Amino acid sequence: MYSLDKMTPLVYKEETLQEEIAASLLVEQTIMDLHGSVALVTGGAHRLGRAIALALGQAGANVVVHYNRSAEQAQVVLHELEALGVQSVAVAGDLSRVAEVERVVDTAVARWGRLDVLVNNAGIWGSTPIGTVTEERWSELLDTNLRSAFFAAQRATPALRAARPAARSSILPMWARCGPGAITRPT
Repeated sequence: MYSLDKMTPLVYKEETLQEEIAASLLVEQTIMDLHGSVALVTGGAHRLGRAIALALGQAGANVVVHYNRSAEQAQVVLHELEALGVQSVAVAGDLSRVAEVERVVDTAVARWGRLDVLVNNAGIWGSTPIGTVTEERWSELLDTNLRSAFFAAQRATPALRAARPAARSSILPMWARCGPGAITRPT
């Protein structure tokens, strides 16, 4: 979403995101009851991922909170989920590496013996002048924001099929929706 006068992304407060997501998922728990189900949220330690993890917890799901470098934030989310009366576990992993993606999904499945919901939310971004984006940086962005979602869905598919009905969701990284200058900008 843009501020049309400045072509800059609009910023939402995390609490507002959580409330909106919870409202859309729950509608006072008449539409979505996830009690006993298991959800994996990549990038679940802060911002949108945190809001999604907490909304899933409010709906009754046990939640696997993936993080890369946000160990402290992940622990905070675990405590918040515990306060909601659901079980949760935090799993670290660098999702730019396929082996790590597979390990994170396998850990989620092994913890409860099932996986009902996969939310591919993890992503990285950074505004860089287009003339300075290196091949390494471009690969890192694609690996984390695109390849990880594909390989997580691929690895999780057998568990999701076994759970039926299951859900998969991929969140486009914010830079993909932010318009001019969000990932690269003219120099």
